Amino acid sequence: MQVFFSRPSSGWKTTIAMFVVVVFSIGFVPLFLPPPGLDNPEAIGAYLNGQLPTLGPPEAVETTEAFPNITFNSPLTFTMHPQQNRAFVGQRDGKIYHFLNQSNVSSKTLFLDLSPKVGVVWDGGFLGLTFHPNFGRAGQPGRNYFYVYYNTRDGNGGNEPTSPQPQPCIGGAVWNGGYNILARYAVNEGSLTVNPNSETIMFKTRHYNSTHYGGGLLFGLDGFLYLTTGDQAQHNPAQILNNNLDGGVLRIDV
Repeated sequence: MQVFFSRPSSGWKTTIAMFVVVVFSIGFVPLFLPPPGLDNPEAIGAYLNGQLPTLGPPEAVETTEAFPNITFNSPLTFTMHPQQNRAFVGQRDGKIYHFLNQSNVSSKTLFLDLSPKVGVVWDGGFLGLTFHPNFGRAGQPGRNYFYVYYNTRDGNGGNEPTSPQPQPCIGGAVWNGGYNILARYAVNEGSLTVNPNSETIMFKTRHYNSTHYGGGLLFGLDGFLYLTTGDQAQHNPAQILNNNLDGGVLRIDV
């Protein structure tokens, strides 16, 4: 900032004094403010700097087999009926069962068999299942749906081959003609039967490599459907958000 004064020559002392006051008041204001930071250091956390509690013997954890009279083949999903005390289990091969949520239950019922569509490869296959939050509630239109997420078979109709081996770390993604599918099915709530021809595919993406597919599927309290998608062993491409849906959490208004 420049400051100009128009004074008679006899008032040069007054001019200099005023100039000095302006410079100090503008340029050195921070000198009169309190310095940043804390007066004294404060502890950030209870167990920092190696100050950890002494470890004792591990506590015993007791477990009880919840349903000893029924078995499943690679169960990956478990969810409850929104209105009934009935559990639904999805196997990795695409078969979905339901049964009464009782410890002495001895039978299960096939809800839907997607095994002809599902491609089982490493940690892929049938990966997610959830019901519409208003399923089974009278007076709620468009509610009797359930949603699934799965990997399809490859382009030859089989499970994805293990050869050639993918090279995820150097971007050598391998695609064998399979897809990742998020789909919706209609259910008769009274009989708990599914129309297998009612599948509505919500989106379909290419199924790369043979691992890291995500699959967590549920409705949030906000009414939106949330799906986690894996990076499909493509670490770098999954960070590019403008051209793929990999490696993230999708929030969908159904």
